[in-house]
Amino acid sequence: MNAQSRNLRTLVFSTFMKTDSKTLLDGQHRISSEEFLPVPHATDEDHHSMWQIRFEGLKTSTLTDLCLEINGEIILGAEDVKGEVINLLDYNKQIEGLSRRHLQISPTETDLWIVDLNSTNGTRKNGRLLQPDCPYALLDGDILELGDLLLVAHIVKLPHDHVSNSSNDTNTIHALANLSTAITSNLKLDDALQRIVQTTIDLCLADQLVILLWDEQSNELHLRAEHGLGKRKTGFITVPVKKNSPIFEVLQKGEPFRSNGLSDHKHEVVKGYFVNHAFYAPLTVGDVSNGILVAIRQNKENEFTLEEEQLLCAVARFAATAVFNSQKNETSHRQLERKVEELSTYNSISKVLAQTNNLTGIYGVLREHIRKHWHVENIGLWLVEEATDRLVPFPKPSFHKTYSIGEEMVGAVASSAVPVLASNIKLFSEPMKSVEPTLQLLARSAICVPVMEHNQVLGVLAAFSTRENEFGQQDVEWLQTLSQAASSAIRNAWLFEQVNNQRATIVAAVNMLPHPMMIVDQDGKISISNKAADAMLEEVHSTTNEKNCDFMPLYTLLNGLSESKWQTREIIIGEKVYVATLEYASMVGTVILMQDVTDPVTGVLSRRHFHDLAKQAFQQSKRYTNPLAALVIGLDDLGRMAAAHGYAIRNQILREFVSELRKSLRSPDILGRYQDDKFAVILPETTLENAMVVSERIIQSMSRKTITVENFRMACQVSIGAAMLDSDADDSVEVFLEKAHGALKLAENV
Repeated sequence: MNAQSRNLRTLVFSTFMKTDSKTLLDGQHRISSEEFLPVPHATDEDHHSMWQIRFEGLKTSTLTDLCLEINGEIILGAEDVKGEVINLLDYNKQIEGLSRRHLQISPTETDLWIVDLNSTNGTRKNGRLLQPDCPYALLDGDILELGDLLLVAHIVKLPHDHVSNSSNDTNTIHALANLSTAITSNLKLDDALQRIVQTTIDLCLADQLVILLWDEQSNELHLRAEHGLGKRKTGFITVPVKKNSPIFEVLQKGEPFRSNGLSDHKHEVVKGYFVNHAFYAPLTVGDVSNGILVAIRQNKENEFTLEEEQLLCAVARFAATAVFNSQKNETSHRQLERKVEELSTYNSISKVLAQTNNLTGIYGVLREHIRKHWHVENIGLWLVEEATDRLVPFPKPSFHKTYSIGEEMVGAVASSAVPVLASNIKLFSEPMKSVEPTLQLLARSAICVPVMEHNQVLGVLAAFSTRENEFGQQDVEWLQTLSQAASSAIRNAWLFEQVNNQRATIVAAVNMLPHPMMIVDQDGKISISNKAADAMLEEVHSTTNEKNCDFMPLYTLLNGLSESKWQTREIIIGEKVYVATLEYASMVGTVILMQDVTDPVTGVLSRRHFHDLAKQAFQQSKRYTNPLAALVIGLDDLGRMAAAHGYAIRNQILREFVSELRKSLRSPDILGRYQDDKFAVILPETTLENAMVVSERIIQSMSRKTITVENFRMACQVSIGAAMLDSDADDSVEVFLEKAHGALKLAENV
């Protein structure tokens, strides 16, 4: 409701509170019976309840009030069906927010009942929203709000000019039935109290009536309802409980109390209000008194009779049950609303936080929701730093200092994983030196809750206020809900930040290496690579995309890497030869280190790296007694050709020769430069007979090859020496290769 409506309601209340109800029937306010619309079928012969009600509009330019004479159930709404619904749009065409069937009015002999028919925008009575399908008593002066329409109800005439009489058994039955309805209807407490007051006044003809209720949270007695005290404001107004006073006696003994009627001895019921005759009836459920009903008569000569006191005690017992049920219902309703609010908060925050893995963004969402919920001076978030076992404030610079686990209030929450509610503290947090001294934090109350995921404390979330007793247990529960909603996002963001920091460190270290280095994640994707690796990969992709490519370098790379696990392998990429080594590192991935070992002239392994790989194969063969063969290959007439045409032509011939030679070898075979014009091949798992077969294949392949370089043409004629490892006689790889070299010399001299 907007401010204008609230101010208008306040004005109307203040006007009618000062006006006696009889005045409304006199002078210019009096309405003749002819002006009333009989609904649904009012006639003088009807024996049903007959009420005359005038509804005065507060926000309409229409001068005509809505006057109804009711003898049965009617419905107010915006549906143009005569005889079933009173169409309020005929009353004012400008009404908004009105449902087709909005409010039902049901009369009885003693009461008018109104029920909201589950309308779209609801119905309010005196500013309070009515529960749908629940009956409420309509009293003289009540203000109803139906959509955009404000109506003041004036009860002009009761059925058959009904006058209450405490000795009338019928009225007593109706009154107790009214209270029974209050007990079973789960009304809001204020509505139940209003019904109790009206019923009790009708029964006992008291001048004033007061209902005092005990509040368990504040442990005080409050004035919650009254009649005849000059429309004194009710609510949580404290009523003092003085020793030896009637109120004290009733609360202590749980029994009714009758005050003396002496003229010089008045009793103070509420502060500043003294009475002569008063009857105090406890509101008791079981053995527990939850309040007092006080009936008052000012005339000294008109004390309550014994029958009236018994009736008041009976009413008090009914009223106590109604109050108990209403309080229980409101408590359950508040708990349900709080759970719904917590669930809604949890879902909305989770949805927002699921879209970010940034700690700064998460902290911003937490700040926004906390400041919406409370007026707090500061919010703290600490995250557990596992390496140091400390609670580090986020973000920095911060008002808050770093705590050790278990240190002070924040550290104690992280240590015990139990929330702390500090209602009256003096907490001073020393900020960082970069923060101005004027920004130092002084707090008097605080809530600290752990941020947890899977029973692991990730950090601490806290809210601080400069006021004492700012927070309660419900606030602790709400902040816990907030921390639970954010815990997964905080965990993911914290890990993401740590991984990023780790990645930055690794990238910086990797880029210092001159050789290609890559880290591959569990999905086979390259997560980190240095500049040398990027250049190598670029060469792989460019070569792979070339047309008429005789081989697939990318496939070669992947296949070579798969064979390089836990051992060193030769991998040829384009015109370069790499030696790759793979190692798996936990929380990092598979680390691949590739070293360029290409001979700059021929494109095969350089002498040093060929010797290293040959030595490795030699040692493995001797250890596992596997056969191992070696070939030393020489290109005939290469020396004469180099002397005649120069070393540039010779080097080009060597590169062409190597390219053709690789076609006759397997991928496990190790090809390298042995001497200036000679090449060596290590053949793992190969006997001397098989080595001779490989030699014949190479000789036949080369005999069909003519190398053309510029204007020079050369037929490839090769000589090959072969040797097999003798584990007993060959004590070094050099001796083993020299055997093959000796065989080559014999072949050249044949």
